[in-house]
Amino acid sequence: MARPRHAEPARGRAVAIAVGVAVVVAAVVVTIAVWPRSSGSDSASPAARSSASGNGSPSTPGGNDTRGTGSTSPAPASASASAESAEARASLQACITRVRSTDEVLNQAAIGIHNWSVHVQAQYAADRGLISVATMDRRFAKTRAQGPDDIQRYREALQAQQPVGDACDTRPNANPVVARKIAACQQRIAAQQPVLRTAAVAMGDWNMHLKDMARHADGKVPGAVAQQIWVRTYRAAPKHIDPYERAAAQLDAAPTCT
Repeated sequence: MARPRHAEPARGRAVAIAVGVAVVVAAVVVTIAVWPRSSGSDSASPAARSSASGNGSPSTPGGNDTRGTGSTSPAPASASASAESAEARASLQACITRVRSTDEVLNQAAIGIHNWSVHVQAQYAADRGLISVATMDRRFAKTRAQGPDDIQRYREALQAQQPVGDACDTRPNANPVVARKIAACQQRIAAQQPVLRTAAVAMGDWNMHLKDMARHADGKVPGAVAQQIWVRTYRAAPKHIDPYERAAAQLDAAPTCT
């Protein structure tokens, strides 16, 4: 009995379908195998891009690599600021040294003017009966003996005094701490000036009286004349001592220079 003729076409169609499915599957497999490698270079996540940038790759736009670009590192600016700060500190130290040399002048003047004031006050107190003549003479003798050393120390301090010049000028490159210290030194310098002027006058009076007493002791000036000179000097002394004391009180309230 003869076989039906439609069996062959059905088998052919099955083979064709199987081959087609195999081709599609193969294409899908190839696509899956290739796709991750291509997407890794073009579709990286923001985190991945950031990580790549952090590696400083020359080809990464956000990288930190400056090779061949000629860009300047922050280090030189930091070094410059450090050098400027060191310069300001050195200037501050020079300022302090000069201000202290003036303080030493005023310290020595204070000792001398104190003795001069005690000398004058002894006469004042004796004139008013507040102390005896014997007590006045003892105070005269004590302060007179100290007088020459007062003048010598004061002169030596003046010779050692260093002019301030521009050492205490404001420094634009100074850090805040140094700037505050320089400002304090400037305030002290301003307060020193009236004390220097009034101290010079009062110390001049003391020095002149010491010379008058020495001339009298040497017999170059008669006693009566020496007494007249002393009375004029004694009465004029407060006009010079008082301004000094007021200026010195202002200096005591001024900032220190350290």
